[in-house]
Amino acid sequence: MRSRGATHTLGPQVAIIAPKITRSRPEGAFMRFIRDNASILRKRYILIAPEGTHETIIKTGYFEEGKHIIGLPPGAHGGILEVAYRVVTGRCGVVIFLYDPEEIRSESPETRALTRVCIHKQVALLTTIATADYWLKYQSPDYEPPKELDWLKGREGEAGSYHELGPEHSTIALIAHDVKKKGMQKFVERYVEFLNKFKRIIATGTTGALIKGWFYEFPDLADRVVLAASGPEGGDVQIAHEILSGRCQVVIFLHDPLTAHPHDSDISLLRRTCQLPGISVILLSDVQSAEAWVESASFPPKQTLAERVRNRFKLKETLVIPEDMVNEALEYLTNIPSKEQGWGRSDEDWSRHKKAWQEVTCKLCTVAARYIDIILRQEREEEIWIAANLGRTMNILARAIEEMKPLPIWGLTVKAMVGIPGVVRSEYNANTIAERIARTYGGKSSLSEYEFFTTGADPLSPAQHQELLRIRIVLTSIGPIPKNGAYSKEVDLVQDKVVDQKVINLAVRNGAIGAIGGILINEHGQEVLTRYRPVGLQYSDLVKIAQRGQVILVVGGDERRYPAIKAALGAGLCSVLITEPETAQELLLS
Repeated sequence: MRSRGATHTLGPQVAIIAPKITRSRPEGAFMRFIRDNASILRKRYILIAPEGTHETIIKTGYFEEGKHIIGLPPGAHGGILEVAYRVVTGRCGVVIFLYDPEEIRSESPETRALTRVCIHKQVALLTTIATADYWLKYQSPDYEPPKELDWLKGREGEAGSYHELGPEHSTIALIAHDVKKKGMQKFVERYVEFLNKFKRIIATGTTGALIKGWFYEFPDLADRVVLAASGPEGGDVQIAHEILSGRCQVVIFLHDPLTAHPHDSDISLLRRTCQLPGISVILLSDVQSAEAWVESASFPPKQTLAERVRNRFKLKETLVIPEDMVNEALEYLTNIPSKEQGWGRSDEDWSRHKKAWQEVTCKLCTVAARYIDIILRQEREEEIWIAANLGRTMNILARAIEEMKPLPIWGLTVKAMVGIPGVVRSEYNANTIAERIARTYGGKSSLSEYEFFTTGADPLSPAQHQELLRIRIVLTSIGPIPKNGAYSKEVDLVQDKVVDQKVINLAVRNGAIGAIGGILINEHGQEVLTRYRPVGLQYSDLVKIAQRGQVILVVGGDERRYPAIKAALGAGLCSVLITEPETAQELLLS
C-alpha cells in the first residue's frame, strides 16, 4: 500500500486470487470491485490471476488478455505457487488474496507459503475486499483529499464497517507476535494521535499491556484499550468473535511467519472470519501497509463513478465502462455541434454522431452481454423468463450475445417486450431480437402478435398477462423525444418507423421526454398517458420487475437521452445501468 509518507514500493504486477464462491455472484463485492475499479486497474497495473479468477475477470469485458491481465495455471496446480514465486523475485508488488473460509484448500501449503513470503518480503497482502478497496482508491493519481473530514456522526457503538462509522465509533484490534512487537511499538508511537480517534482498541495478552504503557501520556486512550487473552489462551478467538459480531472494523496483525505457534489454528480462524460473507473488515499484515492505510484513512474514500451513480439512484448495480475503451468516440460525440441539447444537427454532423454512437454502443453491449450471461446462469428457477425491447441498441446487444457464443441455458424463454411496430426494419423488431437471443441460448421465444399501440381494449389474453408476471429480467434502452417534437428525423421512434409523427406530437403535448418501448415518460419519470396505449409490458410492470428482478438499461453516447435516463432511474423504472463515463458524469449533475 502506498501513500504520502509511506515507503512501500509497488511492482507493476498485481495478483488477484479469489475462490469460486467469492467470484461467482455477479452482484457480489468481488465483481463490483473489479468493475468499479477497472479504469485504475487497466491504467496502472498488469493483473495476474490463476485460471478461475482470470476467466471471471476476462468475462467482464473490461480487460484484454496479454494487455491488461495475464492468466496463470489453476491455483491448486501451480497458480498460487507462481504468484509466490513472483513475490519472491520482486515482480509482483501487491497480492489481493481472498480466502474461502469454507474451503479446506485455503490452508494448503501453497496458500501458507504465499502468505509467509508476502509478509517476509513486505509485499502488501490484501485479504478482504474492504482492504483492497482502500488500497486501490488511494493509488489513483486523481485522488484529492477533501479539506475537512466528514465522518458519519451519531453512530454510538453500532456495528458496521469502518467507512460507515469512522474511527470515533469503530474498534481497532492490534496484535503482534514477539518478534514483531518492536515494529508495533514504533507504529503505535508514530500514529498515537490517529489511534486516539478510535472508540476502542483491542489487543491480545502482552501486546495489550505494552500498548497501555506506550500510551502513558494519553491516559484517556489507555483506558480505552481492552485486553483480550493472549494468543495461546484464546485471544485471537475473542477478537474473531468481535469481528463476527460487527464490533471490530480494523485489524492490524503483525504475524511472525517464521515461527511455529501453538495456536496456529486460532490465527487461521481469525483470518477466515475476516473472509466470511457480509463481513467488512480492514485487515493489514505488515507495518508498511498499516502506515500507508493510516496516511490515507485520515480522509473519507473517494467513490468510483459507478458507486456514485449507484448510490445516487439506489440501483442494484451500475457498470461504467473505462473511458479508454471509447476515448475517441466520446470525444467525437462531445464536440459535434447541435442547436439544443443534442438536437438539430446538420446531416453531416448527424452522420458523424451515428458512427461514434455505434462504436460506443458496441462496447457497452459487449460488457452488457457478459453481465447478462452471468445473471442468467445465477437464476435458480427451472424456467427463466426475460423480456427484450426493440431498437438499435437491442439489435447491437443481440449481436454481442451471439458473438459471445454462450453455452445453452435450458428453460430460458425470451419474450418480446412490446408489440409489432409499423414498418420498422426487421432487425430492430422486438420479436426478431427475442428470437435471436433465445436461439443463441437454445431457449424458446414468446413473440407478440399485436400492434405496437392500441386505442381500444387491451388485446392480451389472461394467459398472456400471466406470462408477463413471470418475467424477472428486462433488457432495454431508452429513446429520447425533443421538447417541441420538431426534429422528427432525429427521433428514433419516428425515423425507424416505429410510430407515426402524430403519436410523438401528442406525446410531446402531454409532456413526454422519452420512451422505454411504448412507455412514455415525463421529466419526473411519471407515465405520460395518451389515447395510444402500448401493448406488452406496462409502466407498473417495469417498476415491479425492477424491484423483484432486474430491468437492465443499456445506454450511452447520446446527450439527447440524458433527461430521459435521469427520469427513468429516478422513478425506479430500471435497477441496473450499463453506460459510459460521460453519461455517468451527467447523471450526477443536479
